[in-house]
Amino acid sequence: MPILLPLFLLLQTQPAEPVKAADLKSIVGPQAPRYPDPARGIGSDRSSMGMRKAARQGNVLAVQVPDGTAAVADRISNNSGWKAYQIQVPAKASVKLSLKADHEAWFRLTTVNQWGRMEEGMLQNRLYRGKPEATYTNPKDTPNAVFFIVDTTQADSMSDPYTLEITWK
Repeated sequence: MPILLPLFLLLQTQPAEPVKAADLKSIVGPQAPRYPDPARGIGSDRSSMGMRKAARQGNVLAVQVPDGTAAVADRISNNSGWKAYQIQVPAKASVKLSLKADHEAWFRLTTVNQWGRMEEGMLQNRLYRGKPEATYTNPKDTPNAVFFIVDTTQADSMSDPYTLEITWK
């Protein structure tokens, strides 16, 4: 019996294997948010930025994250430089997404509604705090579906893998 207790504790502390985003259901994402592209500025290539601007029209490519998912592994694989993850948040609950990658400074994380706008429960994400993470606190008495958008700060940072860690309160 004493040998089984340490083994049980070891099994309890092992993190769950991240779900691959390619295995998740693709859905219509939010409308493209109206904020400045984080990749524009000094050093950005005009032709890359032109292709990126054209790809950032309409709706953001999105996947639906199933309830109970603790982590999602993915990469940006299109010219737009962003991807959205829809999460159903129960009434009065909070959720936090943290992005882990080799080059975390190349990413930003924001939260929007289906119209690409911020609403109550998302406004704390307007200030960048040095880490790619975002939270949402559902102020409603009913569940609410929100989108977390992973956005790249480099026009050519496609294919850089990352993992989104999901924490509930």
